[in-house]
Amino acid sequence: MDARGSVHVEAAGGSFLCLKCRNVGHIVNECPLSTWPKEHEWLFSLTRRRMRFRDVSSSSQQELCSRCQDLDVIGLLHEEIPWKSSFDLNQAAEKGSNLFRSLGTTGSIQFKHDCPLCCCLFAMTPNPSSPAQEVLVFSDWTMNRLSGDGGTDFDTKEKLQYAKCLLIALRPCQARAAFSITAHSGDALCIMEGDDADYATTLGGRLIESSSLNTGLIEEWLSTCLRLHGRDCTPVYTEDLQGIRLIDVFEPRRVINYPYIGCEYVALSYVWGGVAQKSFRQGSTLSRLPQTIEDAMACVRSLGKRYLWVDSVCIDQLDEKEKRDQIGRMSSIYRGAYITLIALSCCSAETGLPRFASRMPLCSQLRCRIGGKRLVGLMPTLSQPSFWGSRAWTLQEALLSPRCLYLSDYQLYFECNVMQCCESLDQTKSWAHNLACDSNPSQQGSVSWMIAQHGHGYLKNEIGPSSERFVYWGNMVNVYSRRKMSKAEDALNAFSGVLQCLETKYEDGFFWGLPVADFQWGLLWRFQSRPTRREGFPTWSWAGWKAMIWADYALNITTDKFPVQLQIWKVVEEQLVKVFRTSQAAAEGSTDVGSPFRSDPTSTAETYDLQSPEFDLSQYPRAEHNGYLFVEAIVLHFIPDYSLPLPKITRYPFFEYFNFYIGVTRCRIEIKSIDREINGPVGCTEQQFLLLARGGLNNEIWHHLLLVHPRGNLVERGTAIILIVPQDRLEVLRHLKPQKRRVVLS
Repeated sequence: MDARGSVHVEAAGGSFLCLKCRNVGHIVNECPLSTWPKEHEWLFSLTRRRMRFRDVSSSSQQELCSRCQDLDVIGLLHEEIPWKSSFDLNQAAEKGSNLFRSLGTTGSIQFKHDCPLCCCLFAMTPNPSSPAQEVLVFSDWTMNRLSGDGGTDFDTKEKLQYAKCLLIALRPCQARAAFSITAHSGDALCIMEGDDADYATTLGGRLIESSSLNTGLIEEWLSTCLRLHGRDCTPVYTEDLQGIRLIDVFEPRRVINYPYIGCEYVALSYVWGGVAQKSFRQGSTLSRLPQTIEDAMACVRSLGKRYLWVDSVCIDQLDEKEKRDQIGRMSSIYRGAYITLIALSCCSAETGLPRFASRMPLCSQLRCRIGGKRLVGLMPTLSQPSFWGSRAWTLQEALLSPRCLYLSDYQLYFECNVMQCCESLDQTKSWAHNLACDSNPSQQGSVSWMIAQHGHGYLKNEIGPSSERFVYWGNMVNVYSRRKMSKAEDALNAFSGVLQCLETKYEDGFFWGLPVADFQWGLLWRFQSRPTRREGFPTWSWAGWKAMIWADYALNITTDKFPVQLQIWKVVEEQLVKVFRTSQAAAEGSTDVGSPFRSDPTSTAETYDLQSPEFDLSQYPRAEHNGYLFVEAIVLHFIPDYSLPLPKITRYPFFEYFNFYIGVTRCRIEIKSIDREINGPVGCTEQQFLLLARGGLNNEIWHHLLLVHPRGNLVERGTAIILIVPQDRLEVLRHLKPQKRRVVLS
């Protein structure tokens, strides 16, 4: 089996299948390949795509090898599962369970080419990275294929009626993700819906119609959403839509102005992939367009709709003023779409959509028959790696759309604000998929309650109450920062739609991507990977760095008091304008008799005269253009000591803890950043830290500090740390020479 040919698993001959080179005719120990492949590339490889599996719709029984007979797959799919959540599953995997059955090690395991179950298990097994890994087989609920990385809590009897699927995992695994995420990232095997008459299960497998677009199933998904979800999934009309253009997909194909209020249009989310795009204006007649757009227009017609929005056609790409204007409408455009088509498997505008004439056939679905029951593969989950999923611009497009239809080389996926469906799982009788939002029996919002039944899915776009707005913003920055963009200057443009949507919770808006109302916490974002500078943005903004970003937040951002005096200004038309100021009541509370901060040297420093002169704007002629922050804060001065590391207490590699002595008082430093630039030996140059916030936990005071580097009359952002001091020993902070200062943060 090689990249040039197809493997038809119905072929006989007793040949073995090799996990190392993925060829037919030998076992791993006899493989001529000297190196092991990358562990998670097999499922999406051309060789796997070309495998073919015999039709299981016939009534003929298929013969299994002795190992597969002993495995008793049907019995395994009916065993009671002890874990009730992804956390429980991860714990079971760590401690071991008799439900994890070993097929042997990757160096000795034998898959037979003429055994249908061997072929399915072979196709499901990730690439091994050594001959010593165990191949584990176990079952889990099919609902976890739709509920996202967090899974679903199986806390009701209705949820325990979901069908189960067969999964394969390697132990040990090279992936850094949780076991539950890794196990569900590949393919799975499930009994077809209706074939399990002896058991009251639902959400079983379904045959994928690969020869054409299954419009009947898409209409079923849309009908369920329209009937049950009401305003939670209703497209949102705003006046911004009056200023957009659409494609009329019927002949003669033309670019038109938005025709009428409430117009049902379809949006397209795809990757340009370096394909040159023409420029169009209102009234332009469209000749041949890039293939992905041509196929999207055909898809719109097949869904009985007339209008399509595509960025490259509906925005004049040669008019910079128009492009800026339309970028400001992105939230409205995607929130207003009837449905958004997502070209999940397309790597360029010329790739074309799956199941249209321009594309190769879909990846073959696993199929076999055991014990009179038909088993089918469930294909990768929607969280699968994709070129579309790696691009920055596409995040907001899916996140903001009330309904998304993902077209991939494996299957169709549907996700609205409330539920997720896929082509390989029959949701017709699923309890959760047939819930109406107005049937919510709890005090939660309807979408929050529905998500509790379904799981969070892939990109459900619930913002939640205002008390959770900062966590939501941080999560979105985290997801977005992992994606790539062609032009560095688009770092905020490609995120603008998310920020526009968040303005419903952040009425004061954003400044260089940080929420103004929570600005002190916004400044405390951290690196999760090695950063490189992105020019054109200030150092204090996450947009100024190419790296994975993690946003810090308060222990309880709605109730914690932050008794620090912090004021921040920006320049607007040569004048200082206030961006942020900590609560005066909180600051004054730091000197209350009953406050733990009453003897705190940092509180005392707030009462002293400023240790730096008034801001002279003439020294900063490009302050507005460059996004400088003019900051008045308490500055601490000390040399961090990283010679006394503490044991890791989380699984995150970028969380590090150190004992740090101030005088004879044992304190701690916590770092949640991969970039630790301040890890020099004791005795290096004294560093300066801005005190941005404080909070209390377990009789300790947590000081959230931002390292700054002097650069002439400016300071640049360094890393962020937390200094943890015993509550009854705050007087030791005098050794850190706290001073009230004015600095300009570039």
